[in-house]
Amino acid sequence: MKFPFKFLDSYTRQDKEIFFGRDREIEEMYQKVFESKILLLYGISGTGKTSLINCGLANKFEDSDWLPVTVRRGRSMVESLVVELKKNAIPPSSASGRTLPPGGDKSAVGSRQYAVKDIKPEKVVKSLKSLYLDHFKPIYLIFDQFEELFIFGDREEREQFIQVIKAIVDSDVQCRLIFSIREEYLASVTEFELTLTDFLANRMRVEKMTHQHAVEVIEGPCKVHGIEVEEGFSEALLNKLNTESNEVELTYLQVFLDKIFRLSTMNNSAKGTNYSTEGANDGLRSKANDDPPGGSNDNQQSAQSSISFTIPLLEKIGDVSDLLGSFLEEQISALDDPDTGLAILKSFVSIKGTKKQITEEDVLESAKTYGKEIDPGALKELIQNFVNLRILRDKDENGRYELRHDSLAAKIFEKITLVEKELLEVRQFIENAYNSSLQRKMLLSQEDLKYIAVYEDNLFLTRDLQKFVNASKADYLAKRKAFRKVIGISTIGFILIVIAVGYYLFLKSQGSKTKDLIISAALELKSSPELSMESAFLAFEVDSIGSLPKKAILDAFYHLYDQHPEAQEGIFSFSPCLVNIASARFSEDGTLFYGWLENNEIKVWDDKGIEVLSIAPDTVAILHILLSADNKYFGVLQENEMVRVYSIEGGKLFEVNTTSNYINDKYLFDFAQRDEYLIAVVKGDSVHLYDEKGNLFQILGNHTRLVNAVDISPDDRFIATASSDKNVNIWYYNQGIDQFSIYDTITGHNDVVRSCVFSNSSDYILTSSDDSITALWKLNDTGHDLLNTIGITNRPHLPWIFENEYNRYTMGKECNAIFSTDQQSITITVYHENDNGPLEYRYYIVHAQTSKFSNSGESKYLWDYMWSSDFNPVMEYQYLVPSDNDSYVATVIKGAETTNLVAPDMLLVMKLDGIQPDFSPDGKYLLCIEGNRIHKYVIDVEEIRRLVYQEKIFGELEINYQDWITY
Repeated sequence: MKFPFKFLDSYTRQDKEIFFGRDREIEEMYQKVFESKILLLYGISGTGKTSLINCGLANKFEDSDWLPVTVRRGRSMVESLVVELKKNAIPPSSASGRTLPPGGDKSAVGSRQYAVKDIKPEKVVKSLKSLYLDHFKPIYLIFDQFEELFIFGDREEREQFIQVIKAIVDSDVQCRLIFSIREEYLASVTEFELTLTDFLANRMRVEKMTHQHAVEVIEGPCKVHGIEVEEGFSEALLNKLNTESNEVELTYLQVFLDKIFRLSTMNNSAKGTNYSTEGANDGLRSKANDDPPGGSNDNQQSAQSSISFTIPLLEKIGDVSDLLGSFLEEQISALDDPDTGLAILKSFVSIKGTKKQITEEDVLESAKTYGKEIDPGALKELIQNFVNLRILRDKDENGRYELRHDSLAAKIFEKITLVEKELLEVRQFIENAYNSSLQRKMLLSQEDLKYIAVYEDNLFLTRDLQKFVNASKADYLAKRKAFRKVIGISTIGFILIVIAVGYYLFLKSQGSKTKDLIISAALELKSSPELSMESAFLAFEVDSIGSLPKKAILDAFYHLYDQHPEAQEGIFSFSPCLVNIASARFSEDGTLFYGWLENNEIKVWDDKGIEVLSIAPDTVAILHILLSADNKYFGVLQENEMVRVYSIEGGKLFEVNTTSNYINDKYLFDFAQRDEYLIAVVKGDSVHLYDEKGNLFQILGNHTRLVNAVDISPDDRFIATASSDKNVNIWYYNQGIDQFSIYDTITGHNDVVRSCVFSNSSDYILTSSDDSITALWKLNDTGHDLLNTIGITNRPHLPWIFENEYNRYTMGKECNAIFSTDQQSITITVYHENDNGPLEYRYYIVHAQTSKFSNSGESKYLWDYMWSSDFNPVMEYQYLVPSDNDSYVATVIKGAETTNLVAPDMLLVMKLDGIQPDFSPDGKYLLCIEGNRIHKYVIDVEEIRRLVYQEKIFGELEINYQDWITY
């Protein structure tokens, strides 16, 4: 960081003057640097350790006595060391070993990305010897801000660096090492003593600058450069800078002096003196270069003699908060992401505008209130940057940071918006109430809950505070329920009458209005479908939950749709295939759909129905096709127990054998999103992982019988394998060995496990088995927990109690269970083996009752079931598919050629041509297959509104408003 007080910055070792205020420490450091090859320099942040080395210690050496090489960690401490050695070589070499051309950019040296693991200690020693022979000067390796190795580095990096340092110390090269570290991290270097026993033997502590020495820092350089200082000026400046304590913050002192220097220069310019800030700085640099008497240096010295630091000038520059505010603005604007940096600094300011102490975890939570989700690693780097800039104090023994000056807090507080201040007030209110509850066991009142309700969605409370709020809500609801119960017992008759009358009047008015509008829409459908749509949307505005308004909207839309062929082409322009389509479904992101024809020809289309890929027919029948989540690859399962892998752009990549599963063949392979491997394929009692070229990456064994299904979690951390040995193995990717290892084994089923599927969050697994049980498991830090099993209500501690009753009820074995898109329901497939015919499949849908967990703060997968309505077996259905958010269910009766779109209240909304229904991931469209054609139906009311009134696919709707009925 280049601080703006230029005449101090330009003061270099070539001046041969004392380093003001630190002569004793410099002398001590000079003596200690010869006592051992290693010198450890430590002190709290802001004591000037770096300046003492680069300026103070440097002045003690002649140019021929030392060659300083300063090293900062960067990406790796060892890598940065190698880069700096190459920079200082003569001529400076590039990372590849080639010398730079004449006039080449030396700053570019070392830009190559090193393979850090390949840097050996002996190579570093060899580079040091070469550097020594280049210059014939003792080398001084200066590791500045050495604490970064412990803040950002891992154990592997530290161990490698220790071996490099040991090799340097043990060598005969003329090299000494100086480590500069904040004393808060001094304990961390004890790790070095295991290998370098005397690493801490030669050390020196740099103290905070005293008030007296700070006066020397101000007046000493001014005297050297001919700047007049009024008596009492230095004390007044220090008192103005920090009235709270005797500590002197050198960074802020430099900022203050630079401001005074500039202001004094401007005063001289106003009086006619031809002198500028840049000129002053040039003049100081010319002195540093020892210009001869009578040269330009004399002229500049004469100009400087008219500069004076006075108390009136000090008073003129204003309060310290104004100065630090400008400094703060400069530092924030210099960040790569100023908004994130400002959000972090806001977290250190209280609602009163004062500084407060908080931990990194507190900052992460607080930043969410300011609309920033910050990665913990990035936060650590930004906080360390603010510490180095002297904006924050380093963390204390409790891991808490705080702003260095209340004036900084005041300036940051000015940047907090009114809305953010309101959120801070609410958050502070909750924190105070929580702290009080720890002592007095008092929860939030009804008025308190109403107060915070408006802001709750944007508060992002910590886990403890959220539990406190939830407990307060639960307590309030319980008290309100008890109160109502008491009132209800005494006045139940009267209340029932009032409620009944009121409810009847409400339903009559609302129902009558909705009913009239729907009747109008139905009557207007044929004569004026435009008017019918308007009436249907009015009914939907009155009753957005009911199924009848939705049906009326879809009826009117498709009546218009049939009258406008051009609109059909705009939404979906599919060209019929030459032969019938065997299967087709949406990709995971809904931008493509894919499948195969009855002649085994593979097809991929975009969401408009335009063909983007076709692969020639094969003689071997296709059983299943799966497209990868990134739409780059797809796998084809064939009847000959072969899986072919294709690239959307490059054709066939490779093929591998698998083991077929005639009961459920949808999970014999799955795609990953990792660079290490591409696909997981079931083979016998194991699962094989292959890379993009078909090379075997790893075999996942540990089963004793055939594997029936494999599923890779959406975040690619886990792989689940279900087997006939009644177990489900969970594997996790171990980055330390670049392989998958066993994480846990689910042993809860007592028969063959047919399927295992991860939830969207990758934290839950749904399994189905021949024991007629579908179970939901939650992954945790040590393994898994059973959350619930289908058919068991409110008895999680007795998971198998209704097993026999359940088996009799379902009358079949389960071979598949999958989550709906929104994870609010699951579809279960039950199979029956017939002696003289193919397998018979039946389907069930189980819905979650969301009201059971809406305020619990726990997992939303704690299911509850209703035997009478939610779990009726439907034996005549060959397809039963729920849409996103459970808005509809698409059903196909066995042997039918049409799909029924059914609402949750069992109303048949539409009958659609085609079968094999598949909802788009967003639930807005439905795909159906009819012979050699694919139909794409719009089924979402808001999507219809967008197409009709925003996209205007039917043009401007012409409506005869003379027949309009006003409600």
